[in-house]
Amino acid sequence: MTMKWKLLFLLFAVMALNANGQEFDQELIAINKVHSIHEFLYRPHEQKKLIRAHLFNEQAKLIEKYESSYTTPTIKYSYDTLGHLIAEVHYNLDKSINESYKYSYDKLNRISEKFTYFSWAKQVYKDNYVYDTNNHLIEIYQLNEKEQKVKSTTYSYYSNGTIKEERFRNPEIELERIKKFDKCGNLYEQIENGVNEVYDNLYSNSCKLVEPKGSKRISIDTLSDLTIRKTALFDKRKTIEIISPSGVLQSYEEYNYSATSIYTLSSSHQRFYNDKGQVIEVKDFYSGKGKLECGLSSGAVADSYFDIKYYYLPNGLKESYQAFDTKGKLLETVKYEVDYFK
Repeated sequence: MTMKWKLLFLLFAVMALNANGQEFDQELIAINKVHSIHEFLYRPHEQKKLIRAHLFNEQAKLIEKYESSYTTPTIKYSYDTLGHLIAEVHYNLDKSINESYKYSYDKLNRISEKFTYFSWAKQVYKDNYVYDTNNHLIEIYQLNEKEQKVKSTTYSYYSNGTIKEERFRNPEIELERIKKFDKCGNLYEQIENGVNEVYDNLYSNSCKLVEPKGSKRISIDTLSDLTIRKTALFDKRKTIEIISPSGVLQSYEEYNYSATSIYTLSSSHQRFYNDKGQVIEVKDFYSGKGKLECGLSSGAVADSYFDIKYYYLPNGLKESYQAFDTKGKLLETVKYEVDYFK
């Protein structure tokens, strides 16, 4: 893999990591009265480059986001006086609108209508929200010009309030998709036009993790009272968690093996945390052979690896992160520049 493709892969890997959760701790944004955060990329022999930016209002609400790698790099958000999101607009590079989402709320502060606009369709789609007497969302639907339902999603619930079933219908394309959940909120079955797919249910009715068939779980207390949890799922995926005496997760490791051999590693993912639960290091490995088996590669097949170390300011906000290759060589640095309200 050339250096160019390694850096491109790394950029998307970091973006995927950020997408798995909130990019910033909302509480820290509010406490520190953050106005904006700009992320600048530094690479050897290259100029400093703005890759990402977030702008907040005085209520710590995100009002603008910039992502240099997106085809619609700028997104702006608007809120009403109660703090409800009322508009989200995505802009193209030429500042024209690519898509937008607008929301209306009822007297109980529930979403009642959503208006979606796509520039390529040149049409506004309206979603209507319906609730029951228990304040549960029971239906979202769209009407056509003849006031007929063209799309609808209905929900049913268990007595504890968790979703029991989600049913999506689109008569125009003859599609019906049903998702069934257990009382713990876990998807265990999906049916699409009569064809069903059953998922492994890892939880009991009491929402406690149970051992799936063919798995092994052991717990070991070390001399430092750290708890080590190891799980092997069907010999194709193994995980290791290390938890402090106070119950804080210190590290998580996941190893995935080839579909044809349990001795061939296809990918590994490692996460390390500080005492505040913040990620301080990420190590990911993807085998070229493993990617080929999974249909994830086109053209040349090569191993991919990155090691990212995160650093934080005294107030808890991110200060920077650095990415290294397998030999410990620094590939790039991203620094966060934070501005605060006075």
